[in-house]
Parts: sequence; structure tokens; C-alpha cells
Amino acid sequence: MRRSARLASALVIGLLLGACTDGAPPAGDTSTAPPTDVASSAASSATGPETSPSAASPSSTRGTDLAGLTSSFAALEKSTGADLGLAIAPVGGGQTQQLGRIDGGPAWSTAKVPLASAALDRGDDADTRALVRRALRNSDNAAAESLWSGLGDDTTAAERVTAVLRQTGDRRTTVPAERARAGFSIVGQTSWALRAQASYGGHLACLRSDDPVRDNLRHIRADLRWGLGRLDHAEFKGGWGPDQQGRYLVRQFGTVQLADGRTVGIAIAAIAHDGSYASGTRALDEVADWVEEHVEQAPDAGPC
Repeated sequence: MRRSARLASALVIGLLLGACTDGAPPAGDTSTAPPTDVASSAASSATGPETSPSAASPSSTRGTDLAGLTSSFAALEKSTGADLGLAIAPVGGGQTQQLGRIDGGPAWSTAKVPLASAALDRGDDADTRALVRRALRNSDNAAAESLWSGLGDDTTAAERVTAVLRQTGDRRTTVPAERARAGFSIVGQTSWALRAQASYGGHLACLRSDDPVRDNLRHIRADLRWGLGRLDHAEFKGGWGPDQQGRYLVRQFGTVQLADGRTVGIAIAAIAHDGSYASGTRALDEVADWVEEHVEQAPDAGPC
């Protein structure tokens, strides 16, 4: 739930107007915690993650105490015992602001969002909508695999999901067509930068409010509503999974409403120092609270 009180010394983020477990993973992310986010996943993007500085340059901000903002977020990283990342983007497109050590990584089940859009573009029928509902609300892996296979062979499916990203101006993120890690599906291993993901979230806000993707992102299953799910009016999807050493990357993206009533695209991520899923989700709870307390003004929106 949204807190009623905010810090008196809240900082403001402003952006210029843009041009337009350790051990073996559990059975699946419909099971009890820690769920395994193996749904739409496998193989990194050919372009790799989009790197970016830990804070935006002064030229990309307006009325922002960058030193204070960066320092505050660094203090949050220290207190949570996790490496963190945060990116915020205007609705409709524009420059993003990023903080923290993490700038991207495997998409895990957050990739189910563009996968769902690609499937609905292919055929918006009752069966597809039922699969989309399960894949997004429950992060159901079998449903996501069905959506992927319904797009054609792996190469064709990858091209169609990548096309969804291109339609929102993302020229870097490329969905792989081959499985790189046994036990994980293809699309969720897409390397997706936080900046690009936040921008994609900003474009989702341009869809009709009754769009099936947006509607499902408002109805995420209760036990998956950590992090951004603690905020009022959030539309979001989470993803999580282990690296080769078993350390979980836990991430979310979508849209949130700020104190000024406007909406922004947002992407957040955590890797807890103990490597666990549970600690990662707790860290994202802290990030969501920090956003609510410190980010009070929406950036200028681009055209939808």
C-alpha cells in the first residue's frame, strides 16, 4: 500500500522531453516461494546489455540534486545488503534516469510482457487471452511456452517478440532464438537493460486502459506483489532467476503513479549479497518504498 506520509526532504527527478538459492531451483514459478522464474527464458541478447552511468548527467535533468539523489540510493543499497538498480522513463518516450550498480541482465519472466503482446498481435482470441492471463498474472511457465511456440519456430518467435520491442523504439534489445542454458526457456534469457525496460514500461501506459496486457498487469497474483506491487496504481511484472553461481537476480518493471498524479515507466532490480530470492524480493520492497518517498514529480511525457 502507498504510504500516506513522505519525507519532508524528498528529492525530485526531472527528465527532459524526449524525441517522440542457492541449490537447485524449485519446480516452477507457480509453486510456493521461492518460485523459479524459468518461464520465458534462455540465451543472452547478441547486443548485450545497454550500459549506462549510475546517475544521469546534469544535462539530462532539471531541478535535481544529483549528489543527494545518488548518495541516498547508495545508502539504500548499503542498508538492504544488495546491489540495486533503478531506471525511470517518461510515458511515451524520452530520456531515462538511472541509479544503482545494476544496469540490466537476463529478463527472466519480465519478458513475458512483450511475449504476450506478440502473441496477441498474432491472434487475439479467447485461447490466447487465457494463456496471456496465466502467463502474466501467475507467471505461469507452461502458458508462456505455449505462447512462444504459437509464434512459430524459435527463430520466428524471437523475431516477432523483438519486433514488439522495436515498435516502442528499442533498437538494442534482441530476443535470442537459441537456448543457451538447459532448464531455462529462450525468451526470458534476453539481455534487457533497465533503461530500455523502463522506456518500454512508459510505452505500455500509452495503450488503452482495457488492453489485455495492461489489465493483467494490474491483477498480479497476491503472493507475487512484492516490490512495485506495494504501490497503488502500479501495473507491473516481475522476473527472477539464478546465475551460474546460483545467485538470484530479482527484477520488475511496469508503470507507477507518482505523487503529482502522473505516470512513469520504471524498472528495478536487485541481487542480494546472500544470493537468495527471498532477500532479493525484500530489497525490492525497500526500493519501492524509496521511490515513493523520493520521486515525487513525473518527467515530461513524450507523445503516445
